[in-house]
Amino acid sequence: MFRKNHIHLAIYTLACSLLLTLSQTICAQMQEQSATPSVADCLMTMQQYPAKQAEAAKKAGQPMNYRTWQKEAKELGGQCATRFKVPEVSGADLIALSRLYLSTDKPDLAREAINRRLKTPNLTETERAEALVAAISVVLNGTPTDESIKLGEDYTAQTDALSDAQLRQKINAHSRMAGYYGYMDVDAPNLLHQSILLKLIAQTSETDRQTFEGLRASAYDHIALVQANRGQMDKANETLQQAKTAVKDPRMASMFDDAIARYSLIGQRVPPVKGTYWLNAPPDTKQFDTTGRVTLIQFTAHWCAPCRKSYPAMLKMHEKFAARGLDVMLATELYGYFEQQYDLKPEQELAADREYFTGKYKIPFKIAIEPLQNYADRTPAGEAARSEFNMFKYRVGGIPQIMLIDKQGVLRHILIGWDPANEAAISSEIEQLLKEPVVTPNK
Repeated sequence: MFRKNHIHLAIYTLACSLLLTLSQTICAQMQEQSATPSVADCLMTMQQYPAKQAEAAKKAGQPMNYRTWQKEAKELGGQCATRFKVPEVSGADLIALSRLYLSTDKPDLAREAINRRLKTPNLTETERAEALVAAISVVLNGTPTDESIKLGEDYTAQTDALSDAQLRQKINAHSRMAGYYGYMDVDAPNLLHQSILLKLIAQTSETDRQTFEGLRASAYDHIALVQANRGQMDKANETLQQAKTAVKDPRMASMFDDAIARYSLIGQRVPPVKGTYWLNAPPDTKQFDTTGRVTLIQFTAHWCAPCRKSYPAMLKMHEKFAARGLDVMLATELYGYFEQQYDLKPEQELAADREYFTGKYKIPFKIAIEPLQNYADRTPAGEAARSEFNMFKYRVGGIPQIMLIDKQGVLRHILIGWDPANEAAISSEIEQLLKEPVVTPNK
């Protein structure tokens, strides 16, 4: 819907003058699209801005600067959003407005917009389904409260109660809930929503099923991950084999093969953990041998929010079991940045890591740090170089990834993500491994 406003030209002239750091061509494009750009126009222009800037930079032979373009896009969207007031917007534009507000860090206004749409009388079933799915994204935005999560579940249940004509939106609803629980490492509801996704996708036509191929592959992968986290390796491998049969896209097969290879490490002796740099270790430390004591290794990163949730539990396990024979350690790498500091030299990022891990989170145990890796190098030499890193030797599939190793240096459990509900089970497993003797190999 296009809204008429006699001052729109003045607003956009002012926007262009205020945002001289942004692309003037984008401002001109918004004026050309419509005399009065709609909410959808603003949202689309904001979303397309980084790609258009990248295309222009490529043609001009200039470097890519996605972070800057994303920041500029958000500023552009925020400027455009000031044109609208929730009470003055109606219809499907309210959904687009809620997305625009979310994209420009205005969650309260996004809620106001989507609630207005949900309260609109006489919505068709299709309109209500679309609004409910958009509302799930709104309430799960940022760091949702328990009340917001419960509301997301309620919106999902309302979507499920609609007719089968809304099958696609039911899939979208459960996909959003599963995505949240998967990112937050909450295993039980993640398993539930991923399982429902597979059942819903199975009800679609063959053509639609191909559309959801990536989503279905992800659901199989997450289900196997939760099963493996619970120590149900037979079920996990069975799920992965089912996935290889059900998902026909060969590009997805490598994901399942990687997971199968990762879990095949269980029962095998693992290599020492190496590090170019170390924290909480003697200066001459080069590697850590896992034999002789029970070892818990967590692969982590300074940018990983779910990893931070696990550190209190890692500290508790260290304090409880270290004297009885448990070594807890972290393994990470350099990324070339830290928070909002970019293009850091190794010594600068190491200093930031030291303050982050040992200062902020009071980590007392060893931390192995490998140098910056060039993931873009797909040459045989690049692949060979990466194969020597801990992340590849231990087939890390997501972080935090926790590896529990017995006194013989044999891998006994892999846990990806950190659901606090797993803490008791891991502690119990450590108790059992500590009771096992060290077996001296026959000479």
